[in-house]
Parts: sequence; structure tokens; C-alpha cells
Amino acid sequence: MKTKIYSDTIESFIAEATSPVYICRITRMVGNRIPMREFYIIATAFNREGRPVEYRVFAGRAFAYDDAACRNAADRARALAETIEAKLREKDLDIRHGAISEEPILGEPPD
Repeated sequence: MKTKIYSDTIESFIAEATSPVYICRITRMVGNRIPMREFYIIATAFNREGRPVEYRVFAGRAFAYDDAACRNAADRARALAETIEAKLREKDLDIRHGAISEEPILGEPPD
């Protein structure tokens, strides 16, 4: 039994979501020799079967020690999150900021 459902497009996510949508902006560090910051937007909700459905978008990457590049990437991620929220509002979905629970559904996206 699947515990997570990943949607490839915002449209397929909207079609599955039947609960309030929780939106998070996530930043994570990657790379050993050249540390980079990666920025993601994650929207999570539940479907009709009560299982989680998740839409994850890669929003950019920047060299971790380049403050200006990190700020620019964060600004792009913020703008992308606002675009996603606008699409969700068009469909009258309830939007909440943060995790869906104290243990957010944030695993690695499928390959």
C-alpha cells in the first residue's frame, strides 16, 4: 500500500486534493565539496481515500556561501509559492502555511 502520492503537475494535485492544502517552502543543504542550497515548494493535502497527496517543485539552487545568490533563489521560491497559491485559490481550496502535521510528509520525491 502506498503511503504517499506524488503529483507531477499542479493540475493533477488539485484534482486529487480534497482537504485543506498545506504549503511549505523548504531549503536544504546539499554537496560535500561545493555546498549548495536547494529550494523547494511543497504542497500537501489528503485525497478522497484519506491518503496524502503531495506536489513538490524544485525552485532553485545557489552556492551556500553566496548570500546574494541565496537571497535571489529564495525570492524566486517565494514568487513560485505565490503562483502556486494563486492557482489553488482559483479552485477555492483552503490554503494553510506549514506542515500537514507535526511529522510532515516530506520524504524524497520519486525519481
